[in-house]
Amino acid sequence: MGTRMEVDFSGASRSLSRIQFIDLAWSSVGHGSKEEYGFLFDSVVLSQEQCIDWGGLCSFLLLELSNKFKNSKTVSAPCWKPPRTLTCPHRDPVQKVLYLQSSGQYLTVSKGGNVGLRDVEDMSLLHTHRLQNSTVAPKDLWVTDVVLLQNVDKIAVGFTSKEVCFYDFVCEKTFSCKCKLQGLNFTPWCLDYWVDPCNPDQAVLTIGDIGGRVSALYFTSAQIFLFERFSLRTDSDSADIILWDDLAKGKHRSCYTVTHQAHAPGWVRKATAGVDHHVLLWNPYVTSEPVCALGGHTSPVIAVCFLQTKQQLLSYSKDKVLCLWDVSSQLCTHRLAGVFPNIQGDTHPFLFLNEECQHLVLSFNSLLLLLESKREEKKTCSHEHPVTCVLYNSRFRQVVSSDSASSVIFWLTDTGQKVKQFHRCHGDAEISTMALDGTQTRLFTAGADGEVKVWDFNGRCLHRMNAGLGRAVRISQVLLLKRSILVMGWERNLTVFRLHSFLQSTVEPCEWKGGLEHRGAVLCAAFQPPQTLVTGSYHGEIIVWNSSTEKALRKLWPHDEGEDCKKQQGATFNDSSCKHIQTVSISISAFPSGAADLVSCGGSGTVRLWSTQRGRLVGQFTAHEGELGSIVMAVSPCGEYLTTADRKGTVKIWDVKYYCLTPGEGVNKELPKLLSSFHPHLDHVTHLEMCLHGDKLLLLSASSDCSLALSYLPGETVGLFGQVNKCTQVQRLGLRNTTCKCVIKSLSDEDIHPVDKMNVKPSIKPWLGVCVKRDSCEVSLGRCLLSVASFQFASGPHTHSVAHTFTQIHSYDFIRTQRTA
Repeated sequence: MGTRMEVDFSGASRSLSRIQFIDLAWSSVGHGSKEEYGFLFDSVVLSQEQCIDWGGLCSFLLLELSNKFKNSKTVSAPCWKPPRTLTCPHRDPVQKVLYLQSSGQYLTVSKGGNVGLRDVEDMSLLHTHRLQNSTVAPKDLWVTDVVLLQNVDKIAVGFTSKEVCFYDFVCEKTFSCKCKLQGLNFTPWCLDYWVDPCNPDQAVLTIGDIGGRVSALYFTSAQIFLFERFSLRTDSDSADIILWDDLAKGKHRSCYTVTHQAHAPGWVRKATAGVDHHVLLWNPYVTSEPVCALGGHTSPVIAVCFLQTKQQLLSYSKDKVLCLWDVSSQLCTHRLAGVFPNIQGDTHPFLFLNEECQHLVLSFNSLLLLLESKREEKKTCSHEHPVTCVLYNSRFRQVVSSDSASSVIFWLTDTGQKVKQFHRCHGDAEISTMALDGTQTRLFTAGADGEVKVWDFNGRCLHRMNAGLGRAVRISQVLLLKRSILVMGWERNLTVFRLHSFLQSTVEPCEWKGGLEHRGAVLCAAFQPPQTLVTGSYHGEIIVWNSSTEKALRKLWPHDEGEDCKKQQGATFNDSSCKHIQTVSISISAFPSGAADLVSCGGSGTVRLWSTQRGRLVGQFTAHEGELGSIVMAVSPCGEYLTTADRKGTVKIWDVKYYCLTPGEGVNKELPKLLSSFHPHLDHVTHLEMCLHGDKLLLLSASSDCSLALSYLPGETVGLFGQVNKCTQVQRLGLRNTTCKCVIKSLSDEDIHPVDKMNVKPSIKPWLGVCVKRDSCEVSLGRCLLSVASFQFASGPHTHSVAHTFTQIHSYDFIRTQRTA
């Protein structure tokens, strides 16, 4: 494709129009749709001639890939265990800590030349030794720096005697000095070592001295010998002596030297870095100014350490605060304080991080402190982005979920395995809610772009419903009726689509005959056969409609209407806003008139139960304590369980089988029986769905932590969809206590949704979820879910803002009355 776009037949560079680009891309790539290539064309920065060239396309794709990579990176902060003070054999400050990977030990070296070896597992002290150097008296020995030569099993130690000594650590008891590099003009102050991973014979030892010079020793046969042995002098330590002048003159063919005057003399002795409480990041190829300054410390920074594998940085300041920085975002992701020892006088801390063992060793003069990080458990993500909605398709025995990146994924319920995925259903717009038709063969997705799309299960878009009239609006629910579809969420009126409108691929809305009855935006609705429609709004009122005439019949308020008006004048939000409606049935022959037939939940964690026959509140309890904003809920098909979930990922199962079935004159504020409380998610639970899978009663929960969980009642998490271990087969769970006595009921042709009549084949027999078997035993159980019109106001990437706007929103379950035969 690139070759065909770069030049035309005459050899000149090509610029393609939108139609030309779509045809060329579609024919060259061989997969995808022309609609997707059209969207790609519209996303690229176009020239004035409305054309695109190969260079512009490549730049756009590289930028998108880079942004996707950055956004997919998760910044994880370590979870430290309580610090441990290690037994230290040193009486003077520790200069360096090294990890000997070959022996699995830590090596510590102090300023006075004392060496300690520790076991990496329990950090116990195995052996101590004192480095020998006959050049100076033991009391004058001063180690400046130590570096590990891992490819030759040696350490290089710099001394104030202007020499670098090479010790062999294979023999732990002797640490014999093999050779000494003498004749340096200045004291070596810092050392570094690099070895070629492809050729261990080639290595570079870098020496920075107090004269401001940086010298590099390039070894060509390091594993054979560092320096050639010809007429070498030895000292009393039996160590070979190598003179710097001999290296500089090229007398050693196995070692070359390069010297560079990097700084003015004495520069390395000035402690200027970090005095302004900042950590500076530099580009080694552009040294005129730092790339960025990391600000967050309140005192001078005195030690830094990189986490190479995670692109993070650790910094320690004089006020005993350890900060973890994310280098890419330049933000402090973690602070640790109050756990470090109080050392009198000046301290010269040193940080050593072993990323493999997750150990951070800090030295405070002669004191060693170990911070051990807990092992990170790999997080299972069902989606790459926050999950916004989840549905259960009983026809195909699959789970359908959507996310904020406009993707829809289909899962096998028995194994949690992904079946297929639809990408970019609404472009870049978030999918806020979904719905299934009565035949379970059509999927409705609502995007933040203001459109509702109708899909078959092969990924083909059948209809586009222009709910927002070209505007980007927030759709909270799509409700399917017999002859129309209702869409709501952003205005006081209901947006309705009639049967005759679906003759075209693009469907325009029709007028709702009932007019404006709600004070606030309509957020949810539910249908009760044969012609009862219930809607709830942000301001809390519930309106009962006749779905045939579209006329309002009555209103329900959480309290007196006059009192509510006064309350609304001084409040931005109210905790009675309606967010979710479901329909449930009770038996009049089994329970008295006035029993609770309406359930609401949402703002402030409160659950309310109502009697629509008496038009008043009959029950109320707080399901979730604290400032958690709105909660979500679901009712089991058998009507025995009420499930609520909050913004912290907590899910609670309540037994509401007999709750408020015999109401008194007042409001029942007793709590129903709490069966279970568990924590399947780490973040906001955005949607709940209870379903019958065979004869098993299951709970599906979606969360903004990108996970989709499967649990069984009365409440225990089975697993997450997409996890590596797929041994989550429902048939093996043994859910005997959650079996629901329900059977499948076939529908008549008049019960089929109008869209289904146009698209479903005559050979397919439509059917609807569940119907209750009525016998003497089951009637006593009372409630059973007959029809669910699920709504989910998904947060997606707007978790915080939406939570603030709809802090105290309620949801309602409407319970219809049904007489038994």
